[in-house]
Amino acid sequence: MQKWIDGTNNEMKSLGEKLAGFQVSLIDLGQKLAGREDRGPGGGSAGDSPGQAFVKAFDMQAFRDHKATSSGKVAVPSFLTKAALTTAEAGTAASPTGAPGQRGWTSRVMSAFTTVPFGASAAVYPQVNSVTSAAAEAPENTTKAETAIDAELITASVPTIAHFVRASLQVLDDSQSLAMFIDSVLRIGVLQKADMIMAAQLLALGQAVAAPAGSNLLDAAAYAAAAMSDAGRQATNAIFNTNDYLGLMCTKGTTGEYIFDGPLTDRLPLTFTYSGAVTAGSVLVVDGGAGVVLERQQPTVEVSRFNGNDFTTNMVTVLGEARLLLALYDVAGVAVGSVTPPSGGATAAARHTAKQ
Repeated sequence: MQKWIDGTNNEMKSLGEKLAGFQVSLIDLGQKLAGREDRGPGGGSAGDSPGQAFVKAFDMQAFRDHKATSSGKVAVPSFLTKAALTTAEAGTAASPTGAPGQRGWTSRVMSAFTTVPFGASAAVYPQVNSVTSAAAEAPENTTKAETAIDAELITASVPTIAHFVRASLQVLDDSQSLAMFIDSVLRIGVLQKADMIMAAQLLALGQAVAAPAGSNLLDAAAYAAAAMSDAGRQATNAIFNTNDYLGLMCTKGTTGEYIFDGPLTDRLPLTFTYSGAVTAGSVLVVDGGAGVVLERQQPTVEVSRFNGNDFTTNMVTVLGEARLLLALYDVAGVAVGSVTPPSGGATAAARHTAKQ
């Protein structure tokens, strides 16, 4: 019995020594799970850094997992994140709180329409240019009047909007905030260009409506919405030029009080916004149901090391890209409002500026 007890004690002692040898730092384990490098003063590392994760994303298994193409690009929904450090380490550097990070921006023109997925490289859709109604009271046994509809079949390729930046793999590895900044700059740049393309399309096709002399651009939006209503459409959005919108909101009366002291929707029940893509002196009024945005490829950020000498210089190419097309079905759903200059030549806005 004593021999058995001694043997058991020895086994327990051996097991205790093994357990002591397998002690794991919870902090180190957390950093490994987050997939970042945790370099201590001695230069040791644990886990994969975001840069290393990018490199590993290009093996065949990652290609299958991420559905990457043979071009060597891997689409990423967002940049890899690092685990937050819970302890300070001597001789290390970190991005401070408040460093440039991800931007937020909402499209102004495109958001007026519904966006739908689209699976082809070109779209074929009908566009109604005008309707001349001949509806009339018709006596019995007489020929009825014929309404004229001017329509055409539009064939348009879905344009590609893209731009890229090159960045150091180490920089993306070491600065999460910079990686987020690059990601958002590429996505926003694509959306802003899409807004400019769609605004130009709408401004060219929209019915021109001029408000009487002495009016402001909010009056012009009201006149444009009324013209659309007469044409059988319901205005939903009014998009001003950015500076025009600010000038409108800052307009003061003779005693210095703001004329528009409440939401513009109190005067006109539309969704108001502004964009530099709209021509100064004009307001773009649209019926959001008059068209749709066809999304062949949503704004996407892709990362590749197969560009020039990226691999040998430890650089990566980060590409932002989208394929979007505004299919406008009814031209009557767009109007461009403006203000008729007074007979004296100067506009009301110019006179207001001169007074200041």
